[in-house]
Amino acid sequence: MLETAEGRERELVRSAETIWRERRRLIEDVRTVGDQLVGIGDAEAKRFAQFPFDGSRSGPGSGSGSGPAAGEPVGAPKPPKVGASADGAP
Repeated sequence: MLETAEGRERELVRSAETIWRERRRLIEDVRTVGDQLVGIGDAEAKRFAQFPFDGSRSGPGSGSGSGPAAGEPVGAPKPPKVGASADGAP
């Protein structure tokens, strides 16, 4: 009976070691994927840097109509409101 218990103990130790190895491998894989996603995000941020987004309006292609009109350069000055002075004061 003692031999059986010791054999079972060795089997459990091997299983635990295997599980910990697999866990470390999975964590490393998640880190690798995370690093790749950060790289993609950085590249896309550079690629779309010409589209400023301040959070107050929807981004390009959202269909909300609050972005620049088609053919209008991003950052183009907006015409003054009717009744406003040249400096934009009411």
